[in-house]
Amino acid sequence: MANFDEDIKRITDEILSDGTVDQIIREKVTDGIEKAIASSFNYGKLEKAVKERVEQVLVPFIENYDMSAYIVKLDTVLTEIVNKSVLMDNKQMLENFQYLMKEPQITEMKLTDLFKEYKKFVARNMDTYGRKVEWDESPEYEAMTAFFEFEEDRERIWSSFKYATIDFTVDEEKQQEELNRTIRLSKWNGDRKDGWEIRVDTNPNLNSLRNLDEFDLLLLKLQRADVRIIADELGDEDYVYSDTKPEPTYE
Repeated sequence: MANFDEDIKRITDEILSDGTVDQIIREKVTDGIEKAIASSFNYGKLEKAVKERVEQVLVPFIENYDMSAYIVKLDTVLTEIVNKSVLMDNKQMLENFQYLMKEPQITEMKLTDLFKEYKKFVARNMDTYGRKVEWDESPEYEAMTAFFEFEEDRERIWSSFKYATIDFTVDEEKQQEELNRTIRLSKWNGDRKDGWEIRVDTNPNLNSLRNLDEFDLLLLKLQRADVRIIADELGDEDYVYSDTKPEPTYE
């Protein structure tokens, strides 16, 4: 037993004299500091400060960075995929992607101009089955009336934003309600830019992209590029004729 006690004393003396205790304390202190720093980055003022600083630096950099080269590369990849796969018959997907990625050359758009684009959408997608044929200089399917109405929501005292709605509709909405579009708009009270931001909920994936009409793609493009809508008029209506023309029949 005496030998065992002597061994403990000897080993203890060695540990105390050879720096082992110093090393253990150093490791524990280092570990404690690392955990404290990691914890500070996970939550609290330090995490918030670092996040804000990173956003201040990175966001303007990304916004101003020319991504055109990458878009061209992605366009090339998609083209190869379409040409080499069963998607050969779905070229519309590629065309829609190319249209969506092309940056608008405008920073704002009048509501009356957006209405013109909606009328083109109606003309492309109007169901002509059973429609009467009108004759003037050339045969046309009976026109459909398209409308738009801009309405600003009642202002909320507690909110820093204003909201509005654009309703694009046709007079035969029960028969062709798929032509109707409701677009939500918002405006931050402190925003120095004119006009309203578009708030489109649609996030197209690869499958849905080929089925979207050019008008819906336009809304997505305008939103992505932060093109503002200028409400130059609160409402209007107009006749729209189908792009599909009646085929003459001979009796």
